[in-house]
Amino acid sequence: MKDIPLPWKLIAVLFLLFLIGFSSPSLAYGQVCSEGSISSISIISKPVFDVGASSTGEASPVPWFYRFANWMHTETKEDFLSKQLLFKEGDCHSQFMLSESERRIRELDFLALASVRSFNETDGSKRVLVETQDRWTLQLSLGTNLEEGFEFTGGSVEEKNLFGQGLAIRGFYRKLREQQDMGAGIETKRLLGSNWATKMEGGETRIGTFFEQDLSYPFLAEIGRFSSKQSILIREDVFAYFLPNGRNYSHALQPLRQRSGEISLAGRSGQPGNWTFFGMGISKQELSFDNFPTGLEVIRDRDFSTFENAPSHINQELYHQTQNHSFTRINFILGQRKIKFQKRQGLNGLKGSLDIPLGAELDLTLGKSINFLSTNNITSGKDIFFQFRGYGAIAPGRWILASSVNLQGRRVVGFPQSDWNDVLGEFDLYTYWKPKIAPSHTLFTRLSGSGGWRTSAPFQLSLGGFSTLRGYRLGYNPGAKILIATLEDRIYLGSPGNGRMDIGMTGFVDVGSMWAGDVPFGSNSGLQASAGAGIRIGLPSGATDVIRIDLAIPINGPTAFSSPTFRITAYEVLGFLRGFEDDEMRRSRRSGGGLKLISNSSSLF
Repeated sequence: MKDIPLPWKLIAVLFLLFLIGFSSPSLAYGQVCSEGSISSISIISKPVFDVGASSTGEASPVPWFYRFANWMHTETKEDFLSKQLLFKEGDCHSQFMLSESERRIRELDFLALASVRSFNETDGSKRVLVETQDRWTLQLSLGTNLEEGFEFTGGSVEEKNLFGQGLAIRGFYRKLREQQDMGAGIETKRLLGSNWATKMEGGETRIGTFFEQDLSYPFLAEIGRFSSKQSILIREDVFAYFLPNGRNYSHALQPLRQRSGEISLAGRSGQPGNWTFFGMGISKQELSFDNFPTGLEVIRDRDFSTFENAPSHINQELYHQTQNHSFTRINFILGQRKIKFQKRQGLNGLKGSLDIPLGAELDLTLGKSINFLSTNNITSGKDIFFQFRGYGAIAPGRWILASSVNLQGRRVVGFPQSDWNDVLGEFDLYTYWKPKIAPSHTLFTRLSGSGGWRTSAPFQLSLGGFSTLRGYRLGYNPGAKILIATLEDRIYLGSPGNGRMDIGMTGFVDVGSMWAGDVPFGSNSGLQASAGAGIRIGLPSGATDVIRIDLAIPINGPTAFSSPTFRITAYEVLGFLRGFEDDEMRRSRRSGGGLKLISNSSSLF
């Protein structure tokens, strides 16, 4: 054993624990059932559209297409739902376990509604009733983009709940701007009803291939004490840089090859609602930009059907972000979590309930590069990596106030002038307010900031898009640092169709500014704003998320009151369900390891 390198010893220990798996923690806190015992459990799984009897006991008239949709849909199986419960018949009744089970079931994205309730029996025991309602899970789609005129963006076929057992399979062809992916995948958050999650996806990109595999055992609700993760990612693709108005080109497409993998293990000590986290693992990260059939290319006027070789000055502007690098790191994780959940209605959805995490959570990842798993033709770097995440939320009265911060960077070592590089940071402040005098309204505000400093890998932000200034097209005014403020009124109008769907509307104003920083093609924007309105649809009624149809226009600056931007999204753009992290920040986070081992409370899914 003395001759075996430390990284191999670490991998062996982690892999052994990974194979053994983790037994569920004991759910009983004592032998005396102070709240009574559970005598029976009933599970009712409803289809997408409830076509049962009305409240008067008579069969309600239901349009044929509702019944046909239910016939086409595979309902979630009761045996699958029973495996999600944290209790069984004969256990002591615990309202905490009921609430955690309901929250665990509600996390499944193929369910629209979920409730777990108990009722008193004459003998002092408890009868538990579990009720769920499915979302429509068989999705056949032909994609279109209307942001810059009609554009075909591919198609897909996906079943998110195969055989009613929570298994998702999909085949897809995506073609939007620089993206051109064709492939297939399989995924489940509850493998065979267990707490294991797995994902595998592969196919072709515009310039090569991709493969992604993930196997993880997340912490079981608020009671599990262990978590593990193993993942592999291989992807050949292009990173699209936006160029500001006035340049000869609209985009520069940089080919890149990303290879990464990790195996990590974490535990936590304490009590439900108050945990201390600790973990470790090993990760490999590699990014390279050479050995592609074509090099850097540019396009004009956002026309992704015609490409040109990039002139030398464009290559030069990208030089500091396109150097090959490779890191193998041992990572250590430490965190503290003091969270309780509170159910609130009408935040992302129009009527649906969300479990809002209240309290605080902090976690820190530290990684040290090691001489291990070296790559031919790529010099392995030496650095110390860190990532810090923080989250906090309170809910006084009819308000919810939530904040999130994320900061990461690495310090290069082994050189006379070591310095911090690839520093990426973002923060968000969200508020929700449901005024008592206008209960159908939800006033939403947010203040968000993102930025990057001394980046040596592809990185760039833009002022326009789905979650920034919504009156501007994606890629408008690129730069390195952005600050955005939003005010939005979300209004619930009613539930037509005998209550089988929810309808609402929204009005919003976005104000923001971009700073050029040191990223390629960056420019300062000054203060700019856009405003818009839209329709929100919840399907079925009570769903936690919505379909949005929005129309927005710029209201100041050089393009004030120009052509409106029209967008359709199958989710609420801003809010708890999608998390606080910006999409353009997410595409640049390639460093570190073990970062998803501890789930982030700022994202409920």
